[in-house]
Amino acid sequence: MDLTAVRGRGQLLRAISGMANSISNCRAFIIVGVEDKTREIVGASIIDDSNIQSLVEEYLIPRPNVLYENVPHPHSASEKIVGLITIHPTTVPCKIRKNIWKLKVDDCFVRNGSVTKRIEHGEDIVTSPYCSESVALENRASVSLRDTIDEIFQFYNMVGNSYNPKYAVFNDQHIICYSGWEDIENGKLLLSEVNISLVTEGVKIFWSALQYVNIYFDDKIFTIEENIMLFWSGKKFFAPYETTVISFNNDATYNIEKSFIFKTPDIPPKEIVDFVKSYKSIEKNEPNRLEILPYELLIATLNGSVAAREELTNFLGGGIDGSVAESYFDAIKILKSVDECKVSVE
Repeated sequence: MDLTAVRGRGQLLRAISGMANSISNCRAFIIVGVEDKTREIVGASIIDDSNIQSLVEEYLIPRPNVLYENVPHPHSASEKIVGLITIHPTTVPCKIRKNIWKLKVDDCFVRNGSVTKRIEHGEDIVTSPYCSESVALENRASVSLRDTIDEIFQFYNMVGNSYNPKYAVFNDQHIICYSGWEDIENGKLLLSEVNISLVTEGVKIFWSALQYVNIYFDDKIFTIEENIMLFWSGKKFFAPYETTVISFNNDATYNIEKSFIFKTPDIPPKEIVDFVKSYKSIEKNEPNRLEILPYELLIATLNGSVAAREELTNFLGGGIDGSVAESYFDAIKILKSVDECKVSVE
């Protein structure tokens, strides 16, 4: 935006007039220094707000309430400046007060999406259909620092110190609070009873009382990796099951993507055959192992054993309860998820 040129000043006045006329119960915004098509931040020269005020005062009537701000963009390599013009609606149509560039006295404009259109004499001015989106955006952006701090303290108080509450900041725009009971399994830190909230949006992202979770993050991405507890040959181990990836963009938006990442534990075929052969004996003579048998049948099933699938489907004839039933239903849920994933891939 070159305000030293007549063309640049005329284009800005046309845009301000169009936006002031197209909004009713909200504000409109013009961002200077961002490429329209690619949204690349190219930066803008520092402009004194008084220059904008003088321009609006001289050429627009009635004069809309306009504010120009020079906003540093801290995530760019060269600390670029972005210009933000905030435009308030006028009670009567905002028109051109004196000729400039291609604009004539009494010209009146409206904004529809990315197009600014001249209104002909006698033509009605229709309010932009995007006003509701603008109001929603303002409401989201109006969260105060006090509100955010209150949300963080509320989270910490809710989960308690024993669940090791922590927080992470992304792009200086979003804060995630997370907590969990810390366990060391095979030398690896895992969290259980996990609670994760995006406090700047008031959104609970994740909660689980059963799953074991790893958390990874950098300045733009927060990853939740759920692990499932399995057993083989009477020994416990954990396997990655599903990830939830929250990515934060520079424009204050964020995306959440879930992925099923479970991979079947690779067991030697001879071990699978030996387990299936000895299964009935284990079921009969080792009652303390009943709770983990569904997981072992699951692993044998996923390694291709038809006999193990039949035994798992009809585990103990359905006469189960308590912790054994919990293990069975957990194993069946995992099996269904794997089967569904195979179908979707095929």
